Amino acid sequence: MFGMLPGKIVSYNANNQTADVQPEPNTLDEDGAEIAHPVLPGVLVRWPRGHGGCAITMPLTAGDRVMLIAASAGLDRWAKDGTTSRDEDRRGDLSDMVALPGMYPASEALGPGATDATAMVLSEPTGGHIHLGKGGGPGVARQGDATGSGSLAIGVATVVGPPNVTTVTFTWTPEGGGAPTIQTVVLTGALTSAGAGVPFALAGKITSSSATVLAKD
Repeated sequence: MFGMLPGKIVSYNANNQTADVQPEPNTLDEDGAEIAHPVLPGVLVRWPRGHGGCAITMPLTAGDRVMLIAASAGLDRWAKDGTTSRDEDRRGDLSDMVALPGMYPASEALGPGATDATAMVLSEPTGGHIHLGKGGGPGVARQGDATGSGSLAIGVATVVGPPNVTTVTFTWTPEGGGAPTIQTVVLTGALTSAGAGVPFALAGKITSSSATVLAKD
């Protein structure tokens, strides 16, 4: 019976969220010699998923590491359509593994900027990071957020919105306090496509806005 094993992606099918996975480390034969586990085909990949299909996913490519967890019942029928009927009598079998992406050895720990003691961090391999929280790193300026100094993204913020936007209007609280005011920021250039970013400068605390602001302190 198996419990948990690390594994490596051999191939990933993003359409049905299954993967062929090579379990690790090697097993031993009857003579004590190391032999590799067989590649497991069509392993279900578990992504965080909830209400109405809301989910968090990411690309998976050959060599990416996962955690393999063996089910305590055969999953053949359930894996196809979620049925509760059972006609397999397996327990902890290699053929009933589920993959959870993200299990890596200490030698492959995430690099600088990919973790933050005060915020959730979204990172990608080219070095881009988004901090969700009130830490000091780059992040998403949410309603009520401000940096420790009270200045938001001087000169290095970007705005995300529909094409051809040239101004963004905020309701904001000035540095040092005071009544919220409406502030219109003129961008240094129009957005040319949905999701594009244009630098601008703003000091204060955003309380509402007409677009999403991606801020870097």
